Amino acid sequence: MTDSRTGEFNRETLHQEDAYRDGFPDDFPNDRPADLPGDPDLRRTRVMEGLGNDVRSDSEGGTFREELSRETRTFGAADPADTFYHSVDYSYAEYPGTMDENGVYRTSCYDDIPGAEWENGDFSGDSNREESGGRDEYGFNDIPRKRKQHHKKHYMLRFAVVLAVFLGAAGFLMSSVFDVQKYEVTGNHYYSDQEVVNISNAATGVNIFRRDNVKNIRSRLLANPYFTEVKVKRKLPSTMVIQVTERKQTAAFLYGASYIVVDGNGLVLRKTDVKPEITLIQGFHLTRMDVGKKIGVEETSMLDQTLDMLASTRKGNFYFKQIDASSVMVRGHVTDTLLVKGSPRQLKNVIDNGDLQKVVSKLFRGGIRRGTLSVGEENYISFSPEV
Repeated sequence: MTDSRTGEFNRETLHQEDAYRDGFPDDFPNDRPADLPGDPDLRRTRVMEGLGNDVRSDSEGGTFREELSRETRTFGAADPADTFYHSVDYSYAEYPGTMDENGVYRTSCYDDIPGAEWENGDFSGDSNREESGGRDEYGFNDIPRKRKQHHKKHYMLRFAVVLAVFLGAAGFLMSSVFDVQKYEVTGNHYYSDQEVVNISNAATGVNIFRRDNVKNIRSRLLANPYFTEVKVKRKLPSTMVIQVTERKQTAAFLYGASYIVVDGNGLVLRKTDVKPEITLIQGFHLTRMDVGKKIGVEETSMLDQTLDMLASTRKGNFYFKQIDASSVMVRGHVTDTLLVKGSPRQLKNVIDNGDLQKVVSKLFRGGIRRGTLSVGEENYISFSPEV
């Protein structure tokens, strides 16, 4: 029997003649249209070999040809939207199709048949074939599939809902619930908590989310040379936390009746008329004393060495009340009557290794509060009761 798609002989349907023919109505057309060019065999037909007593045979070799009009509703259908019936695994199915001017049927219906496959391998039943609209070897054209129409979405309604939620949240955040009620200060040593708040001019009653408030607090505190770093954090719903990092007061220079307080790098932190409880440095000729800038002296190298030595005293838990740097050999006062003499480099070495602390502690245990300790090379330390 011929396959209704290709016209090729299909032996598997050889004995299905009676089953197919019995179901056809008598008035179903099987004639060939007069305007269909070409050989009549172009119509899709089913060929059956004449076997057995129930099969008629013609005079040319024992076969007869019968048009199964229910399965093939003639290639010359006048209505392009007409359908034809195709048998797959001996079951009928309708497929849309069109006819070109040469009587060749065009359809993409076979793409929808799971597992459909041409014998020569040119056809694939994959429904994802590229819809190129081209013609294949057997004269079938792909018909583009109808795209699914999406319903119009209510974008304006969604936008209105999102906007309403946003405005409601913004109004809540700007309410009095989030007004600042108090400030907390951490990291401060020289200034008290209230002094830090006063310097920053931080006010209560403002909204905690106001950026300009945070910016103003930071800028005012950083303008003070005592603060190297300032962070402002929010503690919901109504507390602001000010975290500061302070520079350490290291020494003070006597200038007339005033004192110039500096940090470990010589940066001027403040000027005061009250003697601070830090090491007092004498013997330098000051040239610049601007707050927020490094102090200027004529003896720059000696100043740097002296400040390095004072940094070692902080680390080594040692303290000089006063340092006289008027000569190459500085004189450091442990007490008013107990002195340590040596170069800044020598003093730094004996403080770093702890030798000077040991000697001074031994003198104090022995009740000695007066004398001079001289530091030499290779960390040599000698004691004299003279001042």
